[in-house]
Amino acid sequence: MNTPKLLIEQWLPIAEIGAECTRDTSAAIHPPLHRLHVWWARRPLTVSRAAVLSSLLPAYPVGDDPDIRPWPGKFTKLFPSFDGYKSWFLRLIGIMGDPVAARKLLDWAVKRGKKISNPYGYPRALTVNPTEDQLRVLYDLLEWTWGTREITFCDPMAGGGSIPFEALRYGMTVYANELNPVASVILKATLDYPARFGPSLADDIRKYGKTWAERVRERLEPFYPLADQGLLLGRTVEFDPITDWYLMAWDAFSAEEFPADEARKLALALGIDLEKDIVREKKLVQKKSGTVVLNGAAARRKKGMVDAAAERFPHLIDALHTAMMIYDEEGSKACTAFIDRRGLRGDSRIKALVEAAMQAIPATRDKSGAFLRPELCTLDAMRLLFWPDLPAPKEEVEPVVGKQMEMFRMAEGKEGTEEEEQAEAGEVEESGDE
Repeated sequence: MNTPKLLIEQWLPIAEIGAECTRDTSAAIHPPLHRLHVWWARRPLTVSRAAVLSSLLPAYPVGDDPDIRPWPGKFTKLFPSFDGYKSWFLRLIGIMGDPVAARKLLDWAVKRGKKISNPYGYPRALTVNPTEDQLRVLYDLLEWTWGTREITFCDPMAGGGSIPFEALRYGMTVYANELNPVASVILKATLDYPARFGPSLADDIRKYGKTWAERVRERLEPFYPLADQGLLLGRTVEFDPITDWYLMAWDAFSAEEFPADEARKLALALGIDLEKDIVREKKLVQKKSGTVVLNGAAARRKKGMVDAAAERFPHLIDALHTAMMIYDEEGSKACTAFIDRRGLRGDSRIKALVEAAMQAIPATRDKSGAFLRPELCTLDAMRLLFWPDLPAPKEEVEPVVGKQMEMFRMAEGKEGTEEEEQAEAGEVEESGDE
């Protein structure tokens, strides 16, 4: 049969796809598929599905183009106009609104420092699966176009698998190949194993992953005490994952600013989500281009996360930051009243947290003998006031981090978008839709 003229040769909603893709290529909210393993040049899922489907669907019979096949009545009845066909295609790829207008509104809000609710009004396209009705219409069109409902898709150099993943998602028979062994394993874990084994695969991964982690922990624990055994302490202390992340970030990077990808890996190691738990909900960091910056007690107070009048503190770091804020702003008497009123002086977890924080935060001093890090100045003062039996911080050699961070920026380039930075930091509030 002669190759028909296809939709991608006639029309493609480039502006809408581009605006939508800024939502799933942001460094802060990568699709789960992309978090499976690092791979180069990850293709946005929305543009991948749009390319696959528009390369298979027929062009709409409009004008006198001789290369466009006339449509049968059932299709012209279903799509009486080209605009109707376009709208159906946009919904088919998960775009349920006007991402171009939403993007413009976000840009306007960012430039003016405004807080706005999610202007998109619908979930990210990559999270939307096609409905049964959409698939029925799709395959009716494909059968008329190609003479079969059995569509086979092949990607001989599939890389991380974004394109074949979307083809598989729309019910096609998929063949994907990759020479690189890492990418080959990613492809199997993305395309093959879930389809072959189904949801039960997740249970197996949890089971054997736990076994592997326990065996590794037994061998490494004497050398690298983990959070469950009390971070940076040689005894059992129960912290929570949010507090552990904060301590481990200081301990691992010895700086308040460090690469966002490393922050994300650290969160994953603790079973939490950087964007959801650390950035949005707890506001422990603010996002910059390719990096994150730890927020201190004062910064978190401005974001509404540290409150002396709070009835309870969901995480230990909240209680500690509140005490530190009171000490810095109101003095030792007000801090003593707060500590005693909340019973924190005799709380072994808070005492252990103060000790761990003093070990994690760099203890470099200036020429006058004062700590360079203001957090450590406050913690040491509180130690002397409430827990004098705790050891004083040990002085460290000042790390050279400025050049290191510059190297990270030069190597990684400018990651993320203004939407990501502002939405994650709370300047522009966009609801999660995963």
